[in-house]
Amino acid sequence: MIQFQLDIIRSPSGFFKLCETAITIIILSIGEGIKDFEYGGENNTFFCGGVFIMSMVVTPLMFYTFFRGYSTDIQKTPLELHINIFLTISMLTTGGLIIHAYCTSPLNDKSFADAGKTVGSFGVINGMFYGADTFYSYQAYKAREHEGH
Repeated sequence: MIQFQLDIIRSPSGFFKLCETAITIIILSIGEGIKDFEYGGENNTFFCGGVFIMSMVVTPLMFYTFFRGYSTDIQKTPLELHINIFLTISMLTTGGLIIHAYCTSPLNDKSFADAGKTVGSFGVINGMFYGADTFYSYQAYKAREHEGH
C-alpha cells in the first residue's frame, strides 16, 4: 500500500516545492498563451525553455519523493541542495535575460513586451523561492549529516 506523508506540505521544502511548481506553470502558461512568443531570441528561448522544463520535471518529482516519505533519505545526500543551487542560479539568470530582452529591444507587439516582462519577473521570483529552498535544504542536509556521526 502506498503511504503518503501529508505533513511534508507544512515543511519549508514541501511548501517551496509547491510554490516553485506553481510559478513555473504560470511562466509556461504565459509563454504558451501568446502565439509566436519567444523568451527573447532563439538562444534565449532554447536556454530559458530548457530551464523552465527542467524545473517543471525535477521539482514535482522531488516533491513527490518527499510526499512518499523519503525526505530523510534524500536530505542525507546533497542532491536536493545541488538541484536547488542550480535552479536558483538558472531561474535568476533566465528571469534577468528575459526582462533585459523585452526592456531593451523595441518590439512591435505590446503584448509580447508585457508577457516578456511578466515571465521574466516570475522567473526572478521563482529564483528567490529556489534560493530560500536552498537555505532550508542546506539546513536539513547539515542536520541529517550530524545525525549520522
